[in-house]
Amino acid sequence: MHLKFYGVRGVFPTSEQMMSAAIWTREGHILIDAGSTSVFEDLCILEKTSHIFITHHHNDHIAMLPNFVVARLVKVGKKCLVVSPESVAEIMRSMELDSNDYDHTTIVPSNTLNLTVESIVTAHPRKNYCYKFSSGESSLVYTGDTTYDLGLAEFCCGVEVLVCEASYSDKNVDHAKYWGHMTPKMVARLINDAKPQTTILTHFVQLEGFEFREAVVKHIGRSVEIVPAYEGLEVDLAE
Repeated sequence: MHLKFYGVRGVFPTSEQMMSAAIWTREGHILIDAGSTSVFEDLCILEKTSHIFITHHHNDHIAMLPNFVVARLVKVGKKCLVVSPESVAEIMRSMELDSNDYDHTTIVPSNTLNLTVESIVTAHPRKNYCYKFSSGESSLVYTGDTTYDLGLAEFCCGVEVLVCEASYSDKNVDHAKYWGHMTPKMVARLINDAKPQTTILTHFVQLEGFEFREAVVKHIGRSVEIVPAYEGLEVDLAE
């Protein structure tokens, strides 16, 4: 299993793209969220991505979803299966797509491209799926948008790679809780409770990646691997 980031910004893009990443397997690719235009620069993604897993229907996570479906139809001649918490019909109509042009389900499949897939609904104003992908010794959790809770910590327990949102500064903890987002102190608590091997930070809004990482480290009493994501970052997981 291999992971590549195509966008790491939450809420709005700056010089970087909004949220999108892809899991590469021998059987094909899975796109997680579709907020980035960078995916269109990679023909391999269009050719091999048969599944799109959307965490939730905020624009920074779905802005390019209909465009991706169209690009795959035009360039590859194949449909995608979109997995998401809500209907995508209205989003797809913006590109004059109908249900014949794509497949969609709100039920998370338990197996995709030989990966075991699990999910939970997280604490966020709009229904958000946090996904776990596993194969052999490899395991990856992609939180989407969420604030901290014990259920999330239990779901992430012991994973090889935790991809965690990193939206708010600690001084805005009340806003973070209200809007369903993480602060450095919350991420540190999640790391301490779940003990992932590696944590990758993404969905940057108030702080840059290196700033958020430094703030997290201050709250952790042990040596852990914490990586701020950036466009183009690639990570190999254990076989």
